[in-house]
Amino acid sequence: MLDYTNLKGLKQIVGDLERIQSNKVHDVRYIKEDELDGVINLLQAIINTKEFNQKIR
Repeated sequence: MLDYTNLKGLKQIVGDLERIQSNKVHDVRYIKEDELDGVINLLQAIINTKEFNQKIR
């Protein structure tokens, strides 16, 4: 399960998904390539929101 409180972990997941998307990783069984954009965008939005909230505090 993803830990949405851990920004470093979320950023690592986004990086991993971007490597999959750019075909740097070929053995991918757990996600469909056409779903990558949506997943990356969702995770990036979560990261941006958390970073913004931290700046406000």
